[in-house]
Amino acid sequence: MANVLVTFLKEGRLGPLAPGMTREEVVSACGEPESRAPNHTPDIWTYGSLQLSFVEDRLYFVQIEFQGMLPKVPPAIVPEEDFFPGILVYEGFLRFLAENNVSWHVLQSLTFDRQVALETGASVTIVFGDYGLDTVYLCIEP
Repeated sequence: MANVLVTFLKEGRLGPLAPGMTREEVVSACGEPESRAPNHTPDIWTYGSLQLSFVEDRLYFVQIEFQGMLPKVPPAIVPEEDFFPGILVYEGFLRFLAENNVSWHVLQSLTFDRQVALETGASVTIVFGDYGLDTVYLCIEP
């Protein structure tokens, strides 16, 4: 089964979203966002637990907020079945990475106290905190 989360972790693409897309391309692929912060730099859009940021009309930041719970992301972007409770705990997520042959390493610059951050070969960052899986994000240079 092709899993959108696996593709994001391996390639940096989340469903129909890819870094560098224009706002118009994102709306065409995903519909209008639930909210926008257009007078903020960068321009921030939200689709449930998904946050997108644009600089100079280009998508450069894609983040899924978990905060220890399964996220709410529109199914047009990530099918609901792609998220399951086992990924919310560190050991379960490591198993998920191994089962799907996702390369990763500990990101020392964001690992401290009770927070652990991992980075995949596609530069996707996975952050675990006190409540388990916190965020999964990709940020490219704007």
